Amino acid sequence: MVARTLSYESCEFDLVDGIGSDDVTQVYNKASQLWGDLHSQLGERTRKMASNARVEENVKRCSDKGIPVTQDMRYHMDLVRDSDSEPDEDSADEEERKFRRKCRNRAPKQLTSLFWSAHQRFFRSLCIATKVPKAIELAKESLENDKCVVIGLQSTGEARAKGATKAAGVRYRMFYDLPFDI
Repeated sequence: MVARTLSYESCEFDLVDGIGSDDVTQVYNKASQLWGDLHSQLGERTRKMASNARVEENVKRCSDKGIPVTQDMRYHMDLVRDSDSEPDEDSADEEERKFRRKCRNRAPKQLTSLFWSAHQRFFRSLCIATKVPKAIELAKESLENDKCVVIGLQSTGEARAKGATKAAGVRYRMFYDLPFDI
């Protein structure tokens, strides 16, 4: 494993607060509303998927016991079944149709997990993006004062480290974070 760092000798570190603005707040609030709406729609869809799975399980149980499948049961099975032979009328893009079919086959818990992963990545990126204008301003100011500028985007890497140590069968220990201590 190779670790590369710059020397921290005679370096200055500043934590800059107050980089938000009304525009940033407005974008964040609109994004929050959008993600809230998406979460509501996902909740409705996963409840529907769970209900459909229960009905299909009941139909299968009836079939296994030799109980005849009623017309209503067949209708419901045909209604919720995803067929590759049926075109998705509202989607002209073949890639999008494949993606929809793939998602339809996922378990509700898996879809919820994917949703929250995307949610966290989105807001992390949004928060980083809001800091860019101030970082550029500070970098230009420092360069005008004949200083060297190094901008580092850091995360703790803790989640990846835990996953890697678990996969390797090693017990996870906290890593030392030099920039944090400085």
